[in-house]
Amino acid sequence: MKKLTRLALVFAALAVACVNINMIAVEIGRRWVPAYDRSDVAPILRRKALSPADYHELFIQTGMGKPLIDSLSPDELERFALSSQDAFFGGADVICEQVGIITREERLADGGAGRPMAPLLPGDVLVTFSTHSAGWRHGHSGIITEPNRLLEAYMVGRPAGYSYASDWLRYSTLIVLRPKDGVSGRAAAYHAQDLEGVNYALLTGIWPIKSPEGGVTGTQCAHLIWYPYYLAGVDADPGGDWLIEPRDLVTGGAFDVVCAYGVDPEWLLDVTGADY
Repeated sequence: MKKLTRLALVFAALAVACVNINMIAVEIGRRWVPAYDRSDVAPILRRKALSPADYHELFIQTGMGKPLIDSLSPDELERFALSSQDAFFGGADVICEQVGIITREERLADGGAGRPMAPLLPGDVLVTFSTHSAGWRHGHSGIITEPNRLLEAYMVGRPAGYSYASDWLRYSTLIVLRPKDGVSGRAAAYHAQDLEGVNYALLTGIWPIKSPEGGVTGTQCAHLIWYPYYLAGVDADPGGDWLIEPRDLVTGGAFDVVCAYGVDPEWLLDVTGADY
């Protein structure tokens, strides 16, 4: 009996050690910061027409993607770009806070003060990589249904519900996505409203299945985006994985980047197939 007790204690200690090692390793991805110098983007902002090289420079200097740049007036663009650049190169401290039994979130100590939020459209998707559980950096995501109103499946024990998009500026990492086809977002936002109040189910995609014929009985944060877009005719996870993660929404090819903070812009350009 004593031998079994000792073995149990050894295995428990090993399990705790593995979790702690994973928790240390996951901190590596808490926020990307530029290793290159800040440049003066004002001359680019004053040009009447932008080249692919101009879009690229603005993206790596401000985190502003082509959809956002093209949607703003010249005056709006200059104000937004300069504020974004300040936030993009800003050095606010990151605080890791416990939000669940094994789940933590990384947030900016200043709450994201000074970070401008892009004008949002129905169907826009917000993704953060700042959420992790026991060493697994799974991230989190939500979908815009109307200005500043976001539907999200937050965690086990809490059904899908609404929050404010502006609250997401506090995360150490943030990506705003918009469908490449330019038209499916509104339909997806309409379908997403039917998921309000649906219970959180971590393994949605395995059980319950991704697209049940009888309607959704469980969801999680990435499925909450995938399913409405599926109903709108867009597969946001063409890889076909049963269990979809927020990262799959970024890399799946269905969305362009509107803006990003705390994430390597060159990586984003590569995985989204942007041509600038």
